[in-house]
Amino acid sequence: MTVTKELTILALTKMRGGVCTAGIDGDGQWVRPVRPHAENKPRYDAAPDYCLLPLDFFHGGHSHLVNLGVTRFWFASHTPRPPHNEDWTMELARKPQLIRKLTAEEQERFLAASVEDGLPTLDGDILQTVAEFGGRLGRTLIADVLAGSKSKRIAELNLDQADHYGALRLHTQERALKWIDELIAQLLLKTTAEEYPRLMITGRGAEALNGNALLALSGFARSGARPATDETTIEQRDNAAGSELIRAPKQWRLQVEIWRQGGAEPDRETLLNLLREMQAGERDDLITVIGALKDLNAVEAGEYLLTMLGETTNGNLINAICDALGHLGVEGAAGALIELLDDERQGARRIAARALGRLRARPALSKLERLAATDAAESVRIAGAAAWRIKADLSD
Repeated sequence: MTVTKELTILALTKMRGGVCTAGIDGDGQWVRPVRPHAENKPRYDAAPDYCLLPLDFFHGGHSHLVNLGVTRFWFASHTPRPPHNEDWTMELARKPQLIRKLTAEEQERFLAASVEDGLPTLDGDILQTVAEFGGRLGRTLIADVLAGSKSKRIAELNLDQADHYGALRLHTQERALKWIDELIAQLLLKTTAEEYPRLMITGRGAEALNGNALLALSGFARSGARPATDETTIEQRDNAAGSELIRAPKQWRLQVEIWRQGGAEPDRETLLNLLREMQAGERDDLITVIGALKDLNAVEAGEYLLTMLGETTNGNLINAICDALGHLGVEGAAGALIELLDDERQGARRIAARALGRLRARPALSKLERLAATDAAESVRIAGAAAWRIKADLSD
């Protein structure tokens, strides 16, 4: 019996010539459309049957799969294959039909209303997985486990038998890595200082895991924690961005995520207020805020970023800040960036050299040339390219 469902698409990943997609139906349930199961195993380079092919969703001159768009599917049956209990097999004779894309306001309402009880455990899943591996694996391999990777390495180590294998299967490995880096920035996770860094949970992370204070990760709000929108709430939000605003299950996160998927821009002043408050001691979500301000070309953030660069020793934050300073063209940052060329950390030297190249910082030329000639790390190439940019600018 044919079942018709209208899905709001929330996951769309290219894979081996096909697309793996998933969305939420009218009953609030996750659904992953799949093709009928193939008896013969496909070639290693062919799209598996859980991927849709272009001929399935591309017709009438356009794709009928769009993030935060509503698409109508016709299914032959519900075909759960653990851990993918959300799988439904499509009727291939009837192609999916894009009905419309949600407006920015509809996207915000939908994402806020569709948060499941399981979503707030995303950070819990990551922390628990890291804790259970006991510092034996690196961040990339743990992201592969969480995303349910089918790689040869995962199979060889029997990691597909881990309790949390596929816990974030509706998301890409890249997204899992991003969330891991957010937890590192929040000091809930850390990496060891060795040639092949291993990922470990911190004391603060263990406390968060055992308590009730787990933090929302970018793109998701906390279920049941969104305050009622009355005049008092609006006044508090507009007039004072204190730690309560920053720690709340963040409406600004939704705004940033929606914007990155083609929606309306987030409010710059809100992001700048967050940056100011975080500078005063609150470090949660800094990388997300800095990245958004950079991509919004918010040059007014330069002063706060420079102050923050002088205060932090966190490598991930230094990378984000330097990248933003170079992108925004903050000329006053040259002195601080030049100092980082002497930093013992390869990553700090590399990102500082790249930012100085973008700024065409002439005072950095001699130091960049020396770094390019003597540094054995990858920053050699970056420093050389930066020096070339500056020289080219001088010759004009």
